[in-house]
Formats: sequence, C-alpha cells, structure tokens
Amino acid sequence: MSVGPMRISQGNRGILIVRELRRHWLVYLAGVVLPITLFAIFVGYPLIYSVYLSFVSWNGLSARITFVGFDNYSNLFHDDTFWLSFRNSIKW
Repeated sequence: MSVGPMRISQGNRGILIVRELRRHWLVYLAGVVLPITLFAIFVGYPLIYSVYLSFVSWNGLSARITFVGFDNYSNLFHDDTFWLSFRNSIKW
C-alpha cells in the first residue's frame, strides 16, 4: 500500500511556515534577508539616487542643488555627440 502526499489545510500551512522559520531562522536570514538587503544597498539606492540626480543641476561639490526637471534630457537628446556615442554603443 503506497502513501500519497500528505495534504495540509490552509490554516495549518501558515503555522508550519512560521514554525519552520523559527527553527531555521539563520538560514532564512542568510539566504533571504541578507541578499535582499545587499541588493537594496548596492543596486537599489544608487539607481534611485542616479534618477534623482538626472533631474537636478549640481556640480557635485557645492551645497546648491537646482531642480531642472527634464531640461537635462532635452539637452541630451539635442546633442550630436550623444547620438554618435549611442550609435557606436549599439553597433559594438
């Protein structure tokens, strides 16, 4: 007589997950929380900060930061050097 997979009710599933997380908290911490935290620090923050900096005029040293909106992008799309670099990047 073979025994099939054990069926777990929806209410018991949550209890089992919590119980396993308590038992293996170090594995959860090292395998889930740590990578997400490192990703947020080293990828998420610089990405969001770069988007913010693209909407301001700032030389990187002064305390004065001026919001310019889409003017930086407007200048970029009207620059011939940008389009030459863009074509070369796509080509190679």
